[in-house]
Amino acid sequence: MRNTSFSALCLMSALLTGACLVPSRMAVAQATSPVALPDTPAGKKFGEWLAALNTGERARMRQFSAANSAPPPNGTVPVDAMTNRHMGFYTASHGYEIGKVIATPSPSRITVALKAKRTGYWMLAGLSVTPEAPHNILGFGFRGTEAPAELLPHKKLSERELRSRADALIN
Repeated sequence: MRNTSFSALCLMSALLTGACLVPSRMAVAQATSPVALPDTPAGKKFGEWLAALNTGERARMRQFSAANSAPPPNGTVPVDAMTNRHMGFYTASHGYEIGKVIATPSPSRITVALKAKRTGYWMLAGLSVTPEAPHNILGFGFRGTEAPAELLPHKKLSERELRSRADALIN
């Protein structure tokens, strides 16, 4: 019990100072219509991946990875390792919402800003697919990021709103 209380206290302290100093980390995207992914091979495959991830179902994520990954030149697709990584994202986030398509340098590549449903933290996710059908996934790239400026709220959060959001993260 003591460790749980200490962990909650540390999390609360970090959240309150972090929310005050870096409000974009806790930002909630303004109510807008859903962001459409481009009608490209990478855009379509990204949408399929996100749909599989957002179910939170390990079997569905594993099936998606097995069916849609390009095999590496010297081996087989590490389906279980990929599934574990993606399910780790789901466990931490409870799924993602698309905030903004950041880049589509070619029909076979895309970078998207995603917002975690559980925490409101942002992540950039990049995806590359083979240029030829069936456009299997060559690779992913992930990194934390700030919220896109245009998706930040236009007003500061009140103390009550900060406490409510911190409580929601702890509980």
